[in-house]
Amino acid sequence: LTQLILDNIDDNGYFTPSDFIDWPSKGFAEAKAGSKGLLCMALKACVHMNGYLGNDSLAKTCEKTVARLTNTKESSGSFKQIAAFLVLNNMAGQDAANLLKTGGAQGFSTFMSYYILTAMVKCCSTEETLDALKEYYGAMLDLGATTFWEDFDIRWKDNACRLDEICDDTKSDIHGDNGDHCYKGYRHSLCHGWSSGPVAFLTEHVLGVNITEAGCKEITIKPNLGSLSFAKGSIATPYGKVEISHTRTADGQIDTKVNAPNEICIILS
Repeated sequence: LTQLILDNIDDNGYFTPSDFIDWPSKGFAEAKAGSKGLLCMALKACVHMNGYLGNDSLAKTCEKTVARLTNTKESSGSFKQIAAFLVLNNMAGQDAANLLKTGGAQGFSTFMSYYILTAMVKCCSTEETLDALKEYYGAMLDLGATTFWEDFDIRWKDNACRLDEICDDTKSDIHGDNGDHCYKGYRHSLCHGWSSGPVAFLTEHVLGVNITEAGCKEITIKPNLGSLSFAKGSIATPYGKVEISHTRTADGQIDTKVNAPNEICIILS
């Protein structure tokens, strides 16, 4: 599979079989830049996996290819999801960072929310990132969401009725009137696992969970609460559930409590 990926990269560093990133950016020239960013992430994983398997020559080839792909800067245009891939792979010009810093939830993509949020904390503060997350997903909640939607443009919320209301002629139907491409109208999924990126982002960044040894034998925890006063969550491991809570104390410190199976070494950072 690694060699198949390498065989399908052209002289300009683009992945030739497809430049698809997500539906909102489909058909736009900037999608090629996003695809290059995704390609870099795949090749970095190939470096790790082939190194682990002892395929040192192939790992080295992937490493050199990543260096070649990231040697030039790319433009994200007006797409935050493309900007995110560029920022996360050090391929971004200043326009990409500026795009992520402005507009809050404007231009968010449900499919790519994990990458947008993860890139935002590299360009913005945790507080600004969480504000954008709350604006975007808070709007869905206000409209009656109980699961992650396939797509959502923050502008759809204007004068829209909730999912659990019968719409009249004075309001738009948040479900039936929206969607695009192959998911127009009621074909638009309102229960879409691909859009659940905030779960991973909040676990990794806010709870601060970083699995530092294979099989979850070691987990490092470094919370980033931003302006939050409290955060609580859990992760599943081969040894059972790890439960984590963080509380901001009166003096501004973070009090962390962890309940973990004995087989797991927990490091608080």
